Amino acid sequence: LSLKYFVSFSLFYSMMTSVFGAPFPLDVYDDFIVVDNYAYHLISPLLSVFAFAAHRAKTRVRKRLLTFMDPWIKTHGKSDVDGVSAHGNEVLRALASSTMSPLDQAGALQTYMWGAFTNVSGNAFWLVAHLLSDHSAYARVQEEIDHGIRIELEEAGIDLLDAPPAVLAGPTFSMLDSALKEAGRIHSLPSSYRTASADVEFPTGAESDSKTFWVRKGDIVAANVTGLHWNERWFEDPYTFKVDRFLDKAVDRTQYLSMFARGTHAVSDSIFSL
Repeated sequence: LSLKYFVSFSLFYSMMTSVFGAPFPLDVYDDFIVVDNYAYHLISPLLSVFAFAAHRAKTRVRKRLLTFMDPWIKTHGKSDVDGVSAHGNEVLRALASSTMSPLDQAGALQTYMWGAFTNVSGNAFWLVAHLLSDHSAYARVQEEIDHGIRIELEEAGIDLLDAPPAVLAGPTFSMLDSALKEAGRIHSLPSSYRTASADVEFPTGAESDSKTFWVRKGDIVAANVTGLHWNERWFEDPYTFKVDRFLDKAVDRTQYLSMFARGTHAVSDSIFSL
């Protein structure tokens, strides 16, 4: 069993079950991963026609999701289903009450799952891989988690699975937060595209360099996230995983962090072609 499969399937199982309940067809996982692996082929009109395995897998996933969605579709999104989370029911009611065809509703659910799972899965894998190869970092994160669960949950009488997600964003789990950001800094390299809404002049080179270049209105700009995340100016020793890199509150390194893109229009419409 590979580490990647173990982390990926465990995360898929927990995410989909917690949101959509026990009725969710977890056996779509293998086909779902095939579609994920060929995501960029499916987005490209040129390459999509050659992604035969991905198209077959996509069809199988949507058929299984369509069967799963049947209770919501039958009521046109007017009823909830027991055993499904409030958020899961809200998503499925919205899809079932839309004007899309049932098959397109299943496709939209697949896209929702893809957006929620894919980047998180990759980051989770690299975080676990780094911690397993650095015993000191692993021990520090494990010690904080044990302490945090005891202080934030057990003493308050809260079960781990019932804990509000906001607990993880607090200072008690700051080491875990730093470790996640560090794994994302090194390995999460999104393709973030923007269309320039006006002519913009940019400086190039060092601050003392007076050279500039122009981006014209309508030009498409792609951010070099790799160059940003691995720039020694913002991150000392950028090629090394440092579990506590983001603990120093005196330096706001998060402003140079783009794990899942940044800005108001971070999500590209192109993902819906999946």
